[in-house]
Amino acid sequence: KIDGNSEICLSRCAGIKVMDRANPTISNNKIKNNFAQGILIVESASAYILKNEIEENMKANIAFGGAQSGDTVICKNIVSKGRAEGIFMIEGEHAMITENIIKDNMDGILLTSASPLIASNDISSNRRCGILMVSQCNPKISRNTIIKNYSCGILLRQNSLGLM
Repeated sequence: KIDGNSEICLSRCAGIKVMDRANPTISNNKIKNNFAQGILIVESASAYILKNEIEENMKANIAFGGAQSGDTVICKNIVSKGRAEGIFMIEGEHAMITENIIKDNMDGILLTSASPLIASNDISSNRRCGILMVSQCNPKISRNTIIKNYSCGILLRQNSLGLM
């Protein structure tokens, strides 16, 4: 468990990197200003990410993907001010992205070949899209507030589907 750290910042790579089938709970931390991702979960790992402030990271504030990462839950976080994506998910299913505030990133959520549940989030004021889906995504998107994103609220590309 990674809990209650006042700052995890200024790392040359990710603020927190999860790998090798690890499955931690990451909660109540302030993760910011890292030179790569705020939280990076690599292919064989997953995490329960709860009630963190994750902001101003150079790459995605949260990035994860691969078959085993589908058990990842991202809930009740503030994900903001990233130079890239607020949340980036590639090649995974069954993840849950719920009850987060996702704002002021390049894209709020970017999915590539992924099919998570995205529910009850406030996704606003991102510099491109609130939610961007590329390459055969099929998420369930429900009960979100998606407002004031510069380019569009939800953009589907390259054979993406979705239940909205």
